[in-house]
Formats: sequence, structure tokens, C-alpha cells
Amino acid sequence: MFQRSKHVRSGLYSVVLLISTAGFAFGSTGSTSVGGGTLSWTYTTQTGNCWTGVPAQFTQTNFSAFAYTDSHGTHFTLNGGGAYFQSPGGSNCPPQGYQPATGTVLPFSGSGGNYSITFFGNGGGGGSATIATTGYSGYINPKYVVVGLTYAPPGPTSSVNYANSTTVSTTNTVSNSFTNAFMSSLTTTADAGLLGWKAGVSATISAGYSQTSSSTNSLELDETVARSYSTSGASNPYVGINHDYDIVWLWLNPVELFTANTNASGAMTSLTWNGYGVSTLDQPVADIYPVYIGWLNGDIPMTPSQAAPLQRAWASVETWPAGKGPAITGPGAGTDFASIEKVDPYWSCTPTPSTCPTTVDLTRYTLTPNNPDFLYLQAPVGGTPITQTYTDTYTTISSMAQGGSYETMVGFAIEKTFGGSIFVADFKTTLKVADTVSEKHTWDHKLSTTNTSSAGLSITGPPCVVSGNTCNPVYNKSTQFDLYEDSLFATFYLNPVN
Repeated sequence: MFQRSKHVRSGLYSVVLLISTAGFAFGSTGSTSVGGGTLSWTYTTQTGNCWTGVPAQFTQTNFSAFAYTDSHGTHFTLNGGGAYFQSPGGSNCPPQGYQPATGTVLPFSGSGGNYSITFFGNGGGGGSATIATTGYSGYINPKYVVVGLTYAPPGPTSSVNYANSTTVSTTNTVSNSFTNAFMSSLTTTADAGLLGWKAGVSATISAGYSQTSSSTNSLELDETVARSYSTSGASNPYVGINHDYDIVWLWLNPVELFTANTNASGAMTSLTWNGYGVSTLDQPVADIYPVYIGWLNGDIPMTPSQAAPLQRAWASVETWPAGKGPAITGPGAGTDFASIEKVDPYWSCTPTPSTCPTTVDLTRYTLTPNNPDFLYLQAPVGGTPITQTYTDTYTTISSMAQGGSYETMVGFAIEKTFGGSIFVADFKTTLKVADTVSEKHTWDHKLSTTNTSSAGLSITGPPCVVSGNTCNPVYNKSTQFDLYEDSLFATFYLNPVN
């Protein structure tokens, strides 16, 4: 905590004898070198009278308006003050020396760390100072963070629309990134919004997201701007649900902020995760990009323009581990795509149907109550397909559905401004896997209290192309679906029931 100036026993002095002052020196300044930088201050001097059995005089030099300029030329305004007394002492005069007796403590954060300057002034307006590190702050630049998953309904004229929703969200933890000692010590703090970061300097941006600590080591990332997310099915209306058209929403320019806390001797003792920010090396907003499961599993080729954002060319100026780079790689075994696709339990249903889940995982999905069957019926000969619309409100997820999770390991880079810094060196010693952090999604805490947002479903069955007296082709997939809620991402999944 900042320490304020203490006017020691001034009330007591005035009871004995009214203090008279003279000899003010307004706006004088002083400075001293400390920690490779310069600490400066303003001081004023005044005299006063006190009582030692006979009238006595003291001189008081007040110190305020502290500022520190570090070795890089960065300027910090510091809060605090103190006073130096030249005094005969005794019970009714100020004590001789500087007050507070332990020095004025001036904490600040910057230059990749948290620091504390302790200042002692003297009677001439000069002073001395020492600087200590209380921890190192900085951030890493992961390749991506998964922030959403929306599921495709059956057919091209069907859609699920998360209209005007601010509930599409996710709860994350990074604790599994660290060795046991630091996993157990990890705590989480997060601001209400996301800041933009570049070269170690933050700036306020309009990110459209907020973050709050939802437990001691996890945080919830929510949208603050109502958006509309619409997900449609495959263009072939006769295949039913094709999970190749499920969409993973990737955040392409995240930063993760940490403080490595140290003890008095400078040894790191614990970690604090200060939440997410946005790398403005890319753009001044959070870069959220939709990626189809079919792109990830290799079923659907990407065009160059579709793939370009995933190359993250802007991040080439960051420092990457040997043999690594900024691009999100894939498809294929061992690539980033292979990790990302598994956020969707149904990612393999189209390329390898034998591995498609045959039952719904109730530790992750909640059946929405009182929901009717959703129908996907082919029109009869000479008829038109039925269109069914439905608006479903978010429900509080069941306790059973609070057991699901998804975890992936993500490579990260360091901005060159942190190159060789103590923060980077200490942070890397905490990791289980070198140059890799864990991104683990757990059940969305917001769903335990929020049930006001909704999703609109519109389902239109396949048409009948008449060939003779029959339809050709004939739709022979499921015609009825139940609606589930994904507890990790607050989105809806239609499950075939026949």
C-alpha cells in the first residue's frame, strides 16, 4: 500500500504552543539515482516552534510529487510523501529525522516487473533511495484461444441464430500449464474489459468482450456487445446433419498476462494470471475468426483467402521457439488443426463415422426442458417442405453437465520487448512443457445464473425432386432431433433420435 505523509504529533504540539512557520521555499526540486534510473521530487521547507520546557524551534522539510524515470526513459508518477525534521526532540517536539521512520514506500509497475522504491529525505531537500523487485509482470502471445463452438443444423435452409446474445461465452483455466508447485500457487485476477498490448504498453480498446475471475484459477470470458451468430447446415439437404459445417470460433490475437511474484530475496514463489488482452500488432480489436470443422479435419479444402488469417503473418516479428512460427498449422496429425478440432466431440463423424459418438455426453450437454421434437421432413411428392421455427431460452445447466471439459496445448511467442527479461526466464521455468501453455475449457459459470438470452432455430426439410411417382433422391436420415445445450460454450446442439 502507498504510505502517506505523517505529520507526527502536530496536534499535540499545537496544544502546548502554537506553531509559527516561516521561510517557505516553494517548488524546490531534488533527485537521486536509483535502479539505473532517476527518482525526483518536490520539497518545501518551513520552521516552527515547539516546547521542551522552554520555547524551541524545529525545521520541517516536506517531500512530495515523486516521479521515477527508468533506464529506458519511461516515466512513472508515484504516490507518497514524507517529511524530515531537524528538531530537539522530546515529548512535545517532532522526532529528529525522517518520517515515516521506515521511509516512504513508492510502489509501481512497469519495465516488465513490479517494483518498490524506499526513500529517505534529509534536511537540505536531498535524499537517498533503494529499489526492490516485488515481482515481474509481462505477457505471452499464444497462437490462438478457442472462444466458441456453434453446431450446424440439418440442411442449407436451416439455421441456428444466436441473435442479440451476450451469453455466448466460455470459462477457461491455464493452471495445467505449470508444474505442480506453480499450478497450486496460481491465482487469477481479471479486469472488466480487455486492453490492447504492444511493446509492453497497454491501451484501452473496444474489444467487445469482458473477463471476470470465476474461481481462484479460472476466468469467464463474455461478450459485452450483442452480436448475431448464424450457423447453417450443409448445402446438400439429403445428408442430414453434417458436422463438417460446425464452426469453431478462434481468437487469433490473444495475449495472456502474468505476474511472477517474488519474495524479499527475489526468488519466485507464485504466479498470478491477470487474464487476457489483445495484441494490437495485429489489429486494434479482438480478431475472432470462424473455422469450419471440415477445414480442420481435411474434408473441405480451404481457399488461400480463407487460410490467410490463420497464417498470422503479423506475428512474425515476435520471438518464436526454434522450428516454430506464428501460423496455425494443419490439417493432419500433429498439427494445430488436429488439436483444435477435438473441441467438437463430433469432429470425426463425417470422415470416419465409426468414431462418431453414439450417445450424448451428459457431463457436458444438458437436454433443454420441455423441448418438442425438432422435425426435418422431406416434402411429399408435389408438396413443399415443412419449416419449423423455435426460440429456446438458455437454461441453467444441470449439475451433471458440469463435469465436461476440453483442453489443448498451445504454442506461444514472446514480444521482442521482453527478450531476455527476468519475467520470461522465470515464467518458462514454471511450465510443464517448454514454450507451451494449456487452454482448458470448463463448464460455463454464467449459465449457472443466466437464463435470459435465447437462440432462434429455423429448420426446413429437404425438397422432393419428383422422378415418376417418387422423390429422387430420397432423404433417409433422421427426421427428429432433441435440443441440447453445450455447457462449455453456451450453444445448442441438435441430436438425432431416430
